[in-house]
Amino acid sequence: GIVINKHVDWASGHGIDVFFVNWPGIGYQDDALKYYFLEADLVKKGDIRFAILYETIWRLIDSHPGWNLSDRRNVEILENDIEYLNKNYLDNPSYFKIDGRPVIFIYEGKGMFGDISQIGKLKEKYNLFLISDHGHPLANPDDTFPRDNQLAIRWGDVAGMFDAIMPMGGLYDGFLWYMN
Repeated sequence: GIVINKHVDWASGHGIDVFFVNWPGIGYQDDALKYYFLEADLVKKGDIRFAILYETIWRLIDSHPGWNLSDRRNVEILENDIEYLNKNYLDNPSYFKIDGRPVIFIYEGKGMFGDISQIGKLKEKYNLFLISDHGHPLANPDDTFPRDNQLAIRWGDVAGMFDAIMPMGGLYDGFLWYMN
C-alpha cells in the first residue's frame, strides 16, 4: 500500500489525474487493482481517477489474426468481462467517466471484425464510453481487416463503433504492475 500511495501521490503532483489500468482478466492484476490501487488514499478521496484498459490480446480468442465478433465465444467473453467490470469497478466513485459514462479503453480495436454491432450493443447496455487505439496515418479508414476473409470489415466502420480513437504512441507515461 505504501508504494502505491507514493506513486499515486507523485503522479498527482505532476498533473496526472487519471490512470488507465491494464486489465488482462481476473488474476493477480485484478487483485492488485481491487485490493491495493483502489485503497490508495488519493484514489479513495477521488483525487485520482482510473479506467480499465481492456486487454483484447489476453482475453479474446485469436482468430489469426484479430478477434472475430461473429464468433459467439468472443461475444460471451466480452459480455462476461464487461459484466464483471460493471459489478466491480464502473460504479466506483473514482472511476473515470466522460459525459457520465464509464470509460473503457479497448486495446487493438482495429483487430475486431465480423459482427461489430456487438460493440454497440455492449456500449448501449452498460452506457459505456468506449475508446480504441489506431488513430494514426497507417490506420486507413478504407482498409479492410482481415484480408481475404468474408467477415472482413472496413477499419472506418469498426472505428465508428467507438466514441473515441486515440494514438497509442504517447498515451502512456509508463506501466506499473504490482505483485505480492
